[in-house]
Amino acid sequence: MKKTRALLFLLAFLLCGVPLVCSAQEASKAPVLVVHGEADPIPVASSEAWARAFPNGRLLLVKGAGHLPQVEQPEVFFGAVEAFLKGGRVPGAR
Repeated sequence: MKKTRALLFLLAFLLCGVPLVCSAQEASKAPVLVVHGEADPIPVASSEAWARAFPNGRLLLVKGAGHLPQVEQPEVFFGAVEAFLKGGRVPGAR
């Protein structure tokens, strides 16, 4: 259930730009993976701040991707999401 919420939060943020609403207590415990394309015109500092805002937050910078890493580098993006949802280490995430 927690992994499902984390995935929904991630997908809502990446695809819609609107995070799902949950309690601060739930959000603070949930693992969070923030994915940012290295060539994204939005400054990486915003994604770094998102990742730092959560105790279990991680940031993955995707090389060769701009604002849509899920489209531009699908193998990297979906591989990272799959590893994240399985509770494993996401290669390259910090």
